[in-house]
Amino acid sequence: MALRVALVVIALSTGGFVLVDGTRNLLTGTYVGGGRLGPWSLLVSAVGLDPRHFGLAFVLLGLAWLAALAGLLTRRRWGWPLGIAVGIGSLWYLPVGTVVALAWLALLARRRYDLASATGSRPPP
Repeated sequence: MALRVALVVIALSTGGFVLVDGTRNLLTGTYVGGGRLGPWSLLVSAVGLDPRHFGLAFVLLGLAWLAALAGLLTRRRWGWPLGIAVGIGSLWYLPVGTVVALAWLALLARRRYDLASATGSRPPP
């Protein structure tokens, strides 16, 4: 139960924040933090993208977090793979997003192990 609560808290807080931040960027041209961008913007700039126009990517990432949570909570086959993809896809969001994504991935690995142990078989893909 604690594992499930942790997954919900992480997904709602991270996915919700990223969704709101991206939506704000699309509507106003700024992020929640104002004019100052975090270290993630250096990575985005390094690959030739403009971090000030990254709102759509944040909206999509936020929606993916929420979809992954919905899939996990309803035990859909696509929930776990999407959760892994969202965690990996959030590692670039330095510094807080990286730590949260690592915690998320660790919780997903633990959940998969618990499901396998409970049934005595391999967990679904």
